[in-house]
Amino acid sequence: MDNQDLTGHRNDQTAILLRSQKQPQRLRVMQLLTVLAEARQAAVSPQTLELYSSELARHQAEDIDAAVRKLMYCRREQGETAFPDLATLDEEIRGFAKMRRQNLAREFEHRQQEAEAQRRMEHPEDYVPVRDIWAEFMEKRAAAPPSMRRMNASCPHCNGVELKNLKPADLRALAEVIEKQQEAGNAENAG
Repeated sequence: MDNQDLTGHRNDQTAILLRSQKQPQRLRVMQLLTVLAEARQAAVSPQTLELYSSELARHQAEDIDAAVRKLMYCRREQGETAFPDLATLDEEIRGFAKMRRQNLAREFEHRQQEAEAQRRMEHPEDYVPVRDIWAEFMEKRAAAPPSMRRMNASCPHCNGVELKNLKPADLRALAEVIEKQQEAGNAENAG
């Protein structure tokens, strides 16, 4: 056997495997389409069922089921065929797929919000508004000796980082440094 024959043989095996994996889905779609045909009192040929099932099998089973159930209970319009055309079925299925994806997105967002709320309850210190931290910093700065009150471009304790670019945790750390220096200065003056 040459290499081309092996490649062709593998491609055939892959195609057979893919068809066999899709069979349960196609059979389920055929069952649903048969139920739809019965509910709408339509005579549908096996070839039509085969065509529809092969085209619709790419959708999620729950979306197909929802679309079929909806169409089962819809009244036919004047002049409408008993069995819906492929485009109508596909459109209904896509509509249910879109709703399902939107519901999943909403549930995911809701779970994220709940997790964030839980985190806020467990770690409230991480969620203090910046204005409160800034106010605390400014109070400590005001109580600092004049040499430390400089509010110019950078902080001498933070290796030249601009104060306006500090994060809340950095402002807290800076306020603690100022407080420690004040305590050390007070201890020197007392001693």
